[in-house]
Amino acid sequence: MTDQASIRNENHPRRWRDFLVAAVLFGVLAGIWALATPMTAVPDEPPHAIRAAAVVRGQIVMPISEAHPSESVAFVPRYIAHVTALRCFAFDPVKDASCQPPLAGDPDQIVETRTSSGPNSPFYYAVIGAPTLVLSGTPALYAMRAMNVALCAVLVGFLFMGVRQFRPNGALLVAAVTSLTPMVFFLSGSMNPNAVEALAAGALLVTLVLALRTRSSRGMLWERGAICVGSVLLLVNTRSISLLWLGIVLLVALLLARRPVLETLRRQPAAWLTLLGCAAAGCAAVVWQLIPKPSGQAVELAGRGQTFADGFTSMMNATFDFGTGWIGLFGWLDRPAPAFTVVVWTIAIGIVVVAGLSLATGAHRIVIVTLVVLAVLIPPIVQGALVTEFGYIWQGRYMLAVYTCLLLACGLAIDDRAGENVVAPARRIGIVLIVLMSCAHAASFLAVLRSYVVGAGSWSDMIGAPHWQPPLGWVPLTIAFLLVLTATTAVAVRSLPRTSANLPLLQPH
Repeated sequence: MTDQASIRNENHPRRWRDFLVAAVLFGVLAGIWALATPMTAVPDEPPHAIRAAAVVRGQIVMPISEAHPSESVAFVPRYIAHVTALRCFAFDPVKDASCQPPLAGDPDQIVETRTSSGPNSPFYYAVIGAPTLVLSGTPALYAMRAMNVALCAVLVGFLFMGVRQFRPNGALLVAAVTSLTPMVFFLSGSMNPNAVEALAAGALLVTLVLALRTRSSRGMLWERGAICVGSVLLLVNTRSISLLWLGIVLLVALLLARRPVLETLRRQPAAWLTLLGCAAAGCAAVVWQLIPKPSGQAVELAGRGQTFADGFTSMMNATFDFGTGWIGLFGWLDRPAPAFTVVVWTIAIGIVVVAGLSLATGAHRIVIVTLVVLAVLIPPIVQGALVTEFGYIWQGRYMLAVYTCLLLACGLAIDDRAGENVVAPARRIGIVLIVLMSCAHAASFLAVLRSYVVGAGSWSDMIGAPHWQPPLGWVPLTIAFLLVLTATTAVAVRSLPRTSANLPLLQPH
């Protein structure tokens, strides 16, 4: 491919339109999830809300509670401290959300409370906690969720903007769609950094691979550098283990890099400033982790006191049991996705990964095998190291970042090997998978909504005698969700390559 063709392809004028379409569609769907999900119905949402409200009021480093050494002391508005009482349905899959008490007390009164999220970096919480400085009560809580939705939507926009700049991109597009499971949407519409972590890893990986495999114009290089720095900043400021995810993303991108492009980047100021910005963000996260933190767990968990070998073996035996956590394990891990959703995503993931492993060669094969090994070994190693002090704390959703990178790496490998030889059967498989995943999204949304509206009640109860109603009502929200989901499905299907378009491949120059 000539330099002129490369730059023309990368500077495609529609790339920001792709960003906007992806960000808006995802943001609307995640926003509907945020409204349809009862407040505090997402794992660990109360401590995250308390941490956010404390950070924006200047409480960056939080003292350890003397009475509860596993938690930090926070000073927040009374309504924020009250959110813990809203999770009355937690761990009870047949209980609806009508048990939630109203927010009580003077919303402007600052009270003392505790949070288990004190050790987390303050950056993410400063963003989602900002609405509490101008709003109070229930509107402030939903505004905090909206901030998380906005962060996730921007990252999804960057992810698909990058995906669309690859030529070819059919398999990569399907892989990216597959990475957006119902669990990702559920977490995006909450006060929880888990979705931000996964989406930042995906956006960073795609953008880095683009920068390291194609020659960029100066303007494009600055643009991609800014996206990389922003993605790193969000990624490393979610959880402590996110530093490991950053290392994995950098390793994958370097393995897939092309030497001639790397030689060119060595002479570009934008590349060096990007490296400096990413390094600064990573170092700041490391420094934060060195600050003394609370030890232990707020709740006594099973397995505490066991050995590393016990934890490692137990997690290895349960490797595939955590798959539901990637796809959809809602509520406080007590409301699993419908079997239809699990089956559809298992098939989609299987097709993408098996095809990637089958077609990958060279660096692509090394990357995919490495990610598969890491996906299997990281949970047992981490849980084995923590089980003695904390007990069994691992959840499937913690691996969403690695899962996202694995699927994207497989999509890249398939497209790199198949080139533009897009045959009709392959496109039809992509369409079928996208449509099935859309139906699975709808099934998950309705199942979760029903569990909170009527608990163990029937569909007829949900229609005729709902026990709880989300803002705007469950019927308008469901109609809006299905309409936007249909539009999103249509956009994804239309984005699939139709025939061999003789587009220039991403080849070294």
